[in-house]
Amino acid sequence: MSDSTPDPSAPRDPFEPPTTPPGMIPGASAPGMIPGAAAPAGYGAYQAGAPQSGAPQGPLLDRNGQLVEPPVTLAKAFLIVTGAVAALTVIGAVLVPGEVDAIRDTLETGELNVTAGVFLQTLTPLLMVASLVTYGLWASRIRRNVEAAGRPAGGPRSVEWWGWFVPLGNMVLPVWGARAISRGAVGWGVLLGWWLPWLASQGAQGAAGAAQFMAIDITSGELTNPEALDQIVPLTWISAVAIVISWVFLRAYVAGTTARHLEAARAQA
Repeated sequence: MSDSTPDPSAPRDPFEPPTTPPGMIPGASAPGMIPGAAAPAGYGAYQAGAPQSGAPQGPLLDRNGQLVEPPVTLAKAFLIVTGAVAALTVIGAVLVPGEVDAIRDTLETGELNVTAGVFLQTLTPLLMVASLVTYGLWASRIRRNVEAAGRPAGGPRSVEWWGWFVPLGNMVLPVWGARAISRGAVGWGVLLGWWLPWLASQGAQGAAGAAQFMAIDITSGELTNPEALDQIVPLTWISAVAIVISWVFLRAYVAGTTARHLEAARAQA
């Protein structure tokens, strides 16, 4: 066997589309061929974006004239950025008892304490912006690919960009758009496994921030309700655990959609 021959036992990249022609069992011989014999030239060249029987001949292009290919690089970049956000959230939960003590000392003495949490609070918003941009780019490419394959993606147009910024609507619009582009590739279980823990994480973070304000008198800036600060630690940990769970399902959603969106769109066209 030559060095260039793929090893069928090697694990497949979950982001890559299937290489088996539709209807064929992976590793099976070409129809009419003796098992083990070489397949005809061009057989097994099935890949995302390649024209199949009944499809127009020539490269498959999207509405912008770009060659339809699974956005593997964008998918991996998005997951790296969001994984970093999840990691920083966990680190923040580990450090939060010291952060609460620093807040209490600052309110009681008036002296500002600069801690590691300050740097995390600066870095996390930057990573969140990067995650929104990479998600928007990835989801937009998936949407164009699905439409090029013959099935309208559905859902609000370009919701992957603006749906996050609609008050109250941002609790539904992003996952609605995700369902539109991933239909047939991943199920509702994966999407809700990503989305519901994400909402829980954001809610716990918001509650932790509110607890800090509830601890002080806004007019005087004095610490009047120190018990409220005790809520920050458990709320931060709830947020950290929820965002890790969310990221696990997010990876399944992004990898599954990247690998199977064209196949699913053709089946539903």
